Amino acid sequence: MKAFLNIEACKGFTEATGIEVCPLRPYKKLDLPVSSHADMLINIIEENIFCYEDYYWDNKEIFDIAEKNGYKVIKCTPPVSSQYPHDIGLNALVMDKRIFGKIDFLSTELKAIAIEKGYELINVNQGYTACTTLALDGQNAVTADVSVKNALESCGIKVTFIREQNIKLPGYNTGFIGGAGLVCDGKIFVFGNAETLLDYSKIKAHVDALEMSIISILSGDVVDFGGAKLIF
Repeated sequence: MKAFLNIEACKGFTEATGIEVCPLRPYKKLDLPVSSHADMLINIIEENIFCYEDYYWDNKEIFDIAEKNGYKVIKCTPPVSSQYPHDIGLNALVMDKRIFGKIDFLSTELKAIAIEKGYELINVNQGYTACTTLALDGQNAVTADVSVKNALESCGIKVTFIREQNIKLPGYNTGFIGGAGLVCDGKIFVFGNAETLLDYSKIKAHVDALEMSIISILSGDVVDFGGAKLIF
């Protein structure tokens, strides 16, 4: 298994998780603090990997790895800038057969393939949907955003609603829980000491009920590194 991962988060990641990394370099069109975040740069629907066209050509070697593993890379062409909402073209939450996001601003390529594959597109007010939400599986999630919580619960998804004011993201007042971890093989890996999260006990209760486990892969404060996008 491999993970598209912020280049700053790669040190020690494989040793802690057993997952190989495809390091994501910064994308000059995005705001610098999030310019190498997987949840801003990439999305995956089944065998399709979506990325921005110019980012693909500048980083073709890492996408070649995915293509050699049977994935198809879809080069997306929405207008991109560091100014919201022109930075959220690929920032959507994929859960089960649903896509949650600010639909009008998502990549047309992503939406077209999602519809072709039978996914339901569900609009939410929060444009950074992938950043704000940690999907534990297809029917369970953790978020601090009310609009995402309401949208997920309307689909029957069980949500643990948390505070995230102490998740660090340099350059911003706070980071997001979705960007602060990843889920793989029944384990929730957290970038930092998970027990420092304000609502760690609520998250742990939800995770325990699913017979999953939480593993802190760094010490100190929890940091939003943009999560990771996994390929098999």
